[in-house]
Amino acid sequence: MAAANHSHRAGRLRQTNKKNKRSAASKRSVHRRQGGKISGLPSAGGRKGPKSTDGIGGKAKATRANAAKQRREASRKTALNARRGLGAAVGGSNALQRALAAPPPRVVGIISLSELEGPLEERVRASLLGGADRILPSGGGARGHAVGAASVTAAYSVHAKGGLPHVTLLTNAAAFRPQYDPRYGEEDASVQAALDLCRICDAILFLIDGSAVASRAAFALGTSALGGGGGGQSVAGMSVKTSATTAHLDHLISERGERILAAVKAQGLPTPVTVGVHKTETMGEAGGAGSAAPVVGRRVGSMEADALDLEMEEDEDDEEEDEMEEDALASLPGTIGTHRSAKALRRADLRRRSELKRYAGRFAATEFGAAGKVAELEVAPDDFAVDGGKVEKMGNMDETTAAAATKASASAAALVRTLCTAAAAGPLWVADAPRPYLLADGTAASGEAVRYNEATRELEVTGYIRGSSPWNCHQLVHVPHLGTFAVKNIKLAGVSAGGDGKERLPPIIAAGRKTRKKAAEKNVDMGDADRTEAGDKEVILAQSDPEERESLEMFASPDALEGEQNLIGFDDDDDAHFDDESLGDGDDTKGAFQPGTARPAGWSDYQSAWLDALDADGEAEDRGELAFALNQKGAPDDSDAMMEEDKLDAEVHADEKRALLAARKKDREDDLQFPDEVDHEEEGAARERYARYRALASFRKGHWDPKENLPESYGAVYHFGSFRATQRDVLGEARGLEEVVRRRGWGVNVGSGAKTGEDSAMEGDSDDDEEEAAARACVPPGAYVTLTLEGVPPAAYARLAPRALVAAVSLLPHENKMSVLHAGLSPASGADRDDDVPVKSKDVLTFRCGWRTWQSRPIFSQLNLNSDKHKFERYLPARGGSHFAATVFGPATYAPCPVLAFRESAGAEDGEGKREFLAHGSMLGADADRIVLKRIVLTGYPTRVHKRHATVKYMFYNPDDVRWFMPAGISTKHGLRGNIVQSVGEHGVMKCLFNAPIKQHDTVCLPLYKRVYPKFAPPVEGEEEEGESGKQHFQVL
Repeated sequence: MAAANHSHRAGRLRQTNKKNKRSAASKRSVHRRQGGKISGLPSAGGRKGPKSTDGIGGKAKATRANAAKQRREASRKTALNARRGLGAAVGGSNALQRALAAPPPRVVGIISLSELEGPLEERVRASLLGGADRILPSGGGARGHAVGAASVTAAYSVHAKGGLPHVTLLTNAAAFRPQYDPRYGEEDASVQAALDLCRICDAILFLIDGSAVASRAAFALGTSALGGGGGGQSVAGMSVKTSATTAHLDHLISERGERILAAVKAQGLPTPVTVGVHKTETMGEAGGAGSAAPVVGRRVGSMEADALDLEMEEDEDDEEEDEMEEDALASLPGTIGTHRSAKALRRADLRRRSELKRYAGRFAATEFGAAGKVAELEVAPDDFAVDGGKVEKMGNMDETTAAAATKASASAAALVRTLCTAAAAGPLWVADAPRPYLLADGTAASGEAVRYNEATRELEVTGYIRGSSPWNCHQLVHVPHLGTFAVKNIKLAGVSAGGDGKERLPPIIAAGRKTRKKAAEKNVDMGDADRTEAGDKEVILAQSDPEERESLEMFASPDALEGEQNLIGFDDDDDAHFDDESLGDGDDTKGAFQPGTARPAGWSDYQSAWLDALDADGEAEDRGELAFALNQKGAPDDSDAMMEEDKLDAEVHADEKRALLAARKKDREDDLQFPDEVDHEEEGAARERYARYRALASFRKGHWDPKENLPESYGAVYHFGSFRATQRDVLGEARGLEEVVRRRGWGVNVGSGAKTGEDSAMEGDSDDDEEEAAARACVPPGAYVTLTLEGVPPAAYARLAPRALVAAVSLLPHENKMSVLHAGLSPASGADRDDDVPVKSKDVLTFRCGWRTWQSRPIFSQLNLNSDKHKFERYLPARGGSHFAATVFGPATYAPCPVLAFRESAGAEDGEGKREFLAHGSMLGADADRIVLKRIVLTGYPTRVHKRHATVKYMFYNPDDVRWFMPAGISTKHGLRGNIVQSVGEHGVMKCLFNAPIKQHDTVCLPLYKRVYPKFAPPVEGEEEEGESGKQHFQVL
């Protein structure tokens, strides 16, 4: 009994656990201490949890993160100023330092995704410009905002708060669209202009028109009134999609807007901002009480309006239902002849705004991810103007309209504050690449920003140097839609600030300074300011040396005696047929056989050894005659025999074109069902038709010489030993030049700073002289300069639209050299692709590769990571297909760089067709040794089988073909391998031996391979310039 009452007592050796050394208590201890109570608010004296975000710890963490962000920003600004030549180590005149004191304006593009494009973009820009402190001239124009101007720069010193105080606003309808309007339709011109706009902008405003928003109740009421119901109905003549939440908002993004989104997302976006635009309506405009003709958007129809009005009058007894119908009618896009209360109108307006805000948020999250920002903008009424944030009445209007205009001014100020202070950057491939670019401060029509001298063939472009790298005047410059040219010099541009004309300031600095003559005026009239005149002294920042700059020659001049390429009788055109007439022009000795050793065209040593198999009797004879005969015979290709890609490009009859398209569709379907299989006709000889093909024991491990039997076109392009190594060296030198400019200065400023002891010791070094020469040819980013290009022909300048903006980009070394490019592409998922017309290899396509655009005839292939050979694809993969590669002739381009492929549809040049967006991807590199092999499969069927032996028919139709292909290995669709034993009879029957017993229902295959090459696009009439060679018809725009 005593043992039962015994209890254990711990002794001195009991276990003791270590104390929790964490600074914050554990969750369990916090819950125990709280006793189930909820932590009180700080005002109530309650204790906060250990991981509360709004407590002391949370504030300290946010403070540390903010301090780290400020340090990074200060370090970035210090490095940027050092690259501009403003550091203490670099001296220079005060005039040059003042000219580079302010960063260039932030470029903001405006693109409308709704049906209304030009007027909506201009109205939004006018609203943003209404709150500006001052509007700077563009391209030498007068102060103020001209409607439809290509470029407008405004100063927002009040809203900047430490950000960029100057913003340049560009609209998609006015910036680059005039360059495409004469050649393409409205939608195609808008898409191409949006691509050009996104290349040079720091931020993009995607506009969604809120005037077309209808609530769900109004949508249901409108569809029932129109006799509809269910999915896919039409409201106001517009087809919309029906879903649970967005059926009434699908029409906000037009088809043009969807095409723009697909294209610009594939190319790369700057910082996107989705803006819901609300039109501020007055009581009379919205159809308030007492209004005779209230307006709420678009017109639906008078009959439907009367019917809906009658229904509302009959249901006056039910107040709730009446209010719902009033709200629905207020948001229905139409003209409804009914009297509605002010309360119902305000409630309907709030619902429309709320739905548009939710839709814009979902749209931005879906299309742009976490980087997308959302904003709202109120557009002021037409009877009011906003100047400097103040509302000025333009007519005799009531106070309600004045309040609406004040609300619009506040929303515009909030959006401007976001644009000035938020972090914004261009596309990654533009911001990260060491390619500085320049955006003209106006158009050619203004006569100031873009000037052309036809006598000297010099083009002057004035603007800010943008980017993170200095501009090297020894590098070539590419101007989109114009071409690639050399730089003559770079001069300091701006407004003359000194009496002697030596000091010039950018417009954003000079506009804020008050001269003595105009001290009483509020702002400086830039149109009357003294600009560059003939008597003023030009300040040349950098001068180009013709001996140092890169050559403009795009094509190589091959040496016919360098290396042996076995080009005897070889023609790079796979569709060409050799005939006797093409071998000579009046000289009989040229077309006659010359004694000696010869081989068929395109044959290697291995293939030439097959000729010995034809000598069954052991007779020794010279094979030169046979090779000469084979070279003269036509060698049509199985898929190129129809030459349909050439016929489609030519002017053919409509019926013939439809027949060719039908044949292409049928070939596409056959290729999908029976890949690479070809039908050999009984009349022809297989050894002649497939003389250019060879067999491979293993596609992955088989050897193929990349320098063997290259076409003549490969002799005119540049071959890189290692493109990756070249790219690494070029980019390293470009970034090393930034360090040289930081240490030694730039242009005329070189050597003006104080030299360190290390620099003085290296003064006699040759490397030091090279660095100084390189720094003298550079101009830092942020400078307002005039770029002078020489050698611009008048025919090229005529391609520029007078009212379109002009941009110029500095190319890296070797980027003007023609080579064989390879791009990794994926089929586009846009709505503008016509899947009824298959895209075949060697079709003429338009490629937009970064800043440059050209036409070529590519070949498609697979991307094999474990082999140096890649299988040729006859057609572009279908929508949603896998990743593939496109091989094309073009100027060398360093990665990363986006690539977009388009196809010019029928009638596009007349404004009737579309420029179809086919594929998008990125540049892989330039490699002329990349092997693309075309595979064909000859098939036969076993008629009699016995274990591993089989008699095969219908692959060949004469015994000579059997003996010709006897050295090649064969396989079956069930995975067997074998070889041809002998020929049987006179009809092409053969005996075969396999590595395992063969089945009767199996199919015997003979795979053959041939290397294929891309082609140049056909020349365009009237494209050649006077004095230029006509052997290349390649135009890079």
